[in-house]
Amino acid sequence: ALYKRPDLLTVSSRETARTFKSAFRLNDQHLTYAPLPRNTILNTDKKILRELIYQFESEYEVKLLDELTQFEKVFIWLPTFRDGKKDFLKEAHIDFEQWNEFLSQRNDILLVKMHQNLHTRFEDFSHIRFLNSATDIYPFLTFTDCLITDYSSIYIDYLLLDKPIIFFCFDKHSYISDMRGIYYDYEEVTPGCKCYHFNELLASMDHFDHDQFQKHRQQMKEFFFKESLNKSLSDLLNEIKRR
Repeated sequence: ALYKRPDLLTVSSRETARTFKSAFRLNDQHLTYAPLPRNTILNTDKKILRELIYQFESEYEVKLLDELTQFEKVFIWLPTFRDGKKDFLKEAHIDFEQWNEFLSQRNDILLVKMHQNLHTRFEDFSHIRFLNSATDIYPFLTFTDCLITDYSSIYIDYLLLDKPIIFFCFDKHSYISDMRGIYYDYEEVTPGCKCYHFNELLASMDHFDHDQFQKHRQQMKEFFFKESLNKSLSDLLNEIKRR
């Protein structure tokens, strides 16, 4: 059942449709162009979103949301899980104490969500929060100022917020050639500063608001969402009923 071909798959653009048709051996009759349901929350007003978190999320998430108001800027780091490389953090040469000191001097905070299969234990830091594996980060993305990632497709959804993205891709060559690979040319579809060393990452965070990638982000937003930007979830529900 895990590999059963879907009767209907929601896609956000003709470009992404090509990828899914290839990956899952689908044709056009299996596809419908509509907003991805998980992204609806990214278009929700902050005040309403805060009320929804208070109403439906756990005490842990509510406390976290309230805590974010104490800081100047909120960064979120969402690294991709590396198959067979559970200790990729050593390869990245990350110094969390130095990172925390950098954030402390600016009164910024870093949220970190590791893959649930990464069982590394982390120390407690004053300006770094390692989120619970069960925490849904989508309600919090609106309250962040900058995303840090590498190869995770979550940056595509983050384009809908039109906020800066930093790509910490210290192992780009090995990831693309030896592990999962990617469907698109990495340089072309990643609108943000590329950092290959930890010190480069800190330097990019220090100047993240000197945004030089807004035009590129808009281009990629069109690339990944063009056919769904003017549609709603009602359109998707109607299409499901019609089918």
